[in-house]
Amino acid sequence: MTKDQLLEKANSLPLAPGVYLMHDKDGAVIYVGKAKKLKNRVSQYFQAGRGHNLKTQTMVSLVDTFDTIIVGSEFEALVLENALIKQYMPRYNILLKDSKGYPYIRLSNEAYPRFSLASRASAASLLISPASYICSICSRVRKASSNRFSSHKTTCSFSCVSSPSSLSISPL
Repeated sequence: MTKDQLLEKANSLPLAPGVYLMHDKDGAVIYVGKAKKLKNRVSQYFQAGRGHNLKTQTMVSLVDTFDTIIVGSEFEALVLENALIKQYMPRYNILLKDSKGYPYIRLSNEAYPRFSLASRASAASLLISPASYICSICSRVRKASSNRFSSHKTTCSFSCVSSPSSLSISPL
């Protein structure tokens, strides 16, 4: 697509929260971002004279197309962006590529259970995590118009459930 076509596509996006994935000419994901208002954020990349830094200018010059996933809230966008960055490891996303993620609240399996923060799972605990929140938007990802996301259910690193809540407690 030309830059004018990309700008036209960006201007047709809704003013809704979501996540966008920038693809190069080979279809590889080179950047994942989130936005409160997709239309405003994505169109900024393709407007002339925006004064982007060199890294952003280089990335935009490589963009051939982009996909968007509309979500219900900014929090859903944040969680989905984190999951997609870890899945695709895009070249131009510097942060969130490491194994770090959201902290878990751990409930120990003792006579008098204790709550504590944990960065990893432990076998003798119950964890409360945002994982099911990601899974609550898996159905939206699977229903996305792009075929790129049709295999999400089989590659999802979280345990999708039939009726997820915004908070899950899962024994380990």
